[in-house]
Amino acid sequence: MSTFHLHRRTRPDGPYVSEDMGVPERKEPREPGPAYVFVPTLGACCILVFYILFGGLFAADRGAAVVTPRADPNALSVATWNVAAINNNPFEYWITHDDKAYNELMADVQAFVSEPGSRDVPVSEVFTDAMWGELEAAMTGAGWAGVPDVAAIWNGDFRNRKIVTEFLKDGTLGKKRLASMPDRVTNTIRTASGSVMRPTVINCFNGGDLGSGDAWWANWKAFFFSKKIDGKPVYELLLPIKRSKYPALSEAEEKISIPLQTLAGAIFDAILVHMMNAVAPKTWQPLRAELCAALNSKKDARTAKILETVYGDADVVFLQETAASFGAAAKAGPLGASYHVVSPASLDPKRDQNSLVLLSRARFPDAARVSELSDDVLAALGKAPVAAGDLLAIVAFDASNRPYVFASFHGDTNGLATLPVTDALLAHLAAHGLGDHKLVFGLDANTYAVPRDGYQAAAPYQAHIVEKGLASQYGDAPDIDVKRFSTFNARTYLQPQLNKAVAFADRYTDVNVDRNPKDFVLFRGYELVSTTRDNTGEKNYVDDMMFPTLAFPSDHAVTAVVLAPVAAEAVAADAADEPDAPAAEIRDDFGNLISIPSKKTKKSSSKKASSKSSTERRASEADATTAAPEKASAPEEASTPEEASAAPAAAHTIFDGEGNAIVVPAASEPEEEEAAPHVIHDSEGNEIVVPAAKKKKSSKKKSSKTKAAATY
Repeated sequence: MSTFHLHRRTRPDGPYVSEDMGVPERKEPREPGPAYVFVPTLGACCILVFYILFGGLFAADRGAAVVTPRADPNALSVATWNVAAINNNPFEYWITHDDKAYNELMADVQAFVSEPGSRDVPVSEVFTDAMWGELEAAMTGAGWAGVPDVAAIWNGDFRNRKIVTEFLKDGTLGKKRLASMPDRVTNTIRTASGSVMRPTVINCFNGGDLGSGDAWWANWKAFFFSKKIDGKPVYELLLPIKRSKYPALSEAEEKISIPLQTLAGAIFDAILVHMMNAVAPKTWQPLRAELCAALNSKKDARTAKILETVYGDADVVFLQETAASFGAAAKAGPLGASYHVVSPASLDPKRDQNSLVLLSRARFPDAARVSELSDDVLAALGKAPVAAGDLLAIVAFDASNRPYVFASFHGDTNGLATLPVTDALLAHLAAHGLGDHKLVFGLDANTYAVPRDGYQAAAPYQAHIVEKGLASQYGDAPDIDVKRFSTFNARTYLQPQLNKAVAFADRYTDVNVDRNPKDFVLFRGYELVSTTRDNTGEKNYVDDMMFPTLAFPSDHAVTAVVLAPVAAEAVAADAADEPDAPAAEIRDDFGNLISIPSKKTKKSSSKKASSKSSTERRASEADATTAAPEKASAPEEASTPEEASAAPAAAHTIFDGEGNAIVVPAASEPEEEEAAPHVIHDSEGNEIVVPAAKKKKSSKKKSSKTKAAATY
């Protein structure tokens, strides 16, 4: 059996020495040859080619569509995201969490509510008669009318009810909004100096211990009747509950709705504190603090970080349900350095559900040329349920002076405003000469996978936008996969609307589970290159994972697309075999009309380019040249004295995909002799041969006129 000795050098210029024998070799030292460089380089190239060819297959296995690199400089990278600013309750939704203590806590709370058994004690054991006496005195001291009537309700009804089956689960109390209305007003109060929170389980209150009923009550009573917001006590923020809006409320209850909701809210909070201290006395408050840090107090910072690092290469970002504070922080931070942060004139700092558009400063450098259309669009809308800040529609121009319309919209819960707003936007663009602008529209449409009365279904909405000449991330066909969800969340039992609560085991089947295709990117003037969904903050979507999570702070996924501009096509006239066919019209990248004389056509000719679908067109364009010319070809020299002496026809100018002017010379016009065809390039750099018509000496030279693009 042969033995192979290892070799080494004792010094850089010395001979090789056998390591096991210590004997110098007789051959001369060898220096590294070309193979030392070539072989590793070849290996690296092979790995790169393998990744390019097959890497997408592995990415697709992770549940995300593959985003292809943007080889075309005119391609547009877009993302839309409802960041869900309103989420004061860290326990409101089931979240995906690896912490065993959290999962045990939520399971125990569900069991407590679903099967309370002996734990379903009378209200008076949790919210005691002594607590009621102090509350009665405080309400009387506030000067409220109807306190004696509320005392009668306490003594004859509320104090005797069971805490779970007869109070928390009472659907009538929910319909009257007796617990949810005071929670809505006082859960988290935003002030100029920060947020003020009611002492309760279902927010991020950190102003005292809630480890017992007595500790909670001392904090709660002081908050309502001693704490002041802008010089006024908190109790003055409470709003009357109107029977016209909530008909379950009786006329008598409407008259005393302020003290009645205060009592109901106090009982509700007392039951939650009692329940949490019963199932997890040592862990629930630390867990809540952890959730608040991830989902609430650091929510805006985490949202901004995802936008800065994961989607920092996007040209346009549409955001919905942003707080006014988020927009201000974005403008002042790293996002503002990379993007123009555009907010609506109707921004609402109290409701805090505002739509924004972020425009890349590199792609859209001139903020002074951004103008808003929102109010004009909404003026013709009618009675659709749209609130201040829900819609932002703007006109913008890129660095090559190309005009765009961008819109961001947050639909109502049932999605009933989505279709009217879409139609109103398109109608406004058509009526004001903006129909030829490239349009991109990112929205939380609040559409649903399963059609039902009173809700906007996703499939009919897709069919409608296709009929209107738009496409979406689902393509340009009317049929879509409604199971390509962008939301997956369900409410827990730790929130005031228990009629909307979902058991964890029912998260795939309960009608109250929000697992729907709600988010859209609509566009016109572009073709879809690729699309992704993201519920991880890493451009990846996990199908069976409920969100938000500790890493992903929203209950809506990010929807992203890469769009390529539709190639400019010379439309040939389908004319009879006659001396002169009508001129064709194309548009340059500024939307200007250019008349180009057409070659005589035969009846058998067909307009193949215009009849192709966008998918077929992209497939055929893949084989076309993609290199745009640096400058236009010069006109050929005259080959005869007659041609040289002929008066030249007027030249006209078009623009390539980068906004460079290209002068297209017109051929001289000898009798009955065809002029040479000329070549232009579309916005992707593809060559388009435009045939020239037969020229007659007697024909007039028509100058090319352009139509200026509409600007705001």
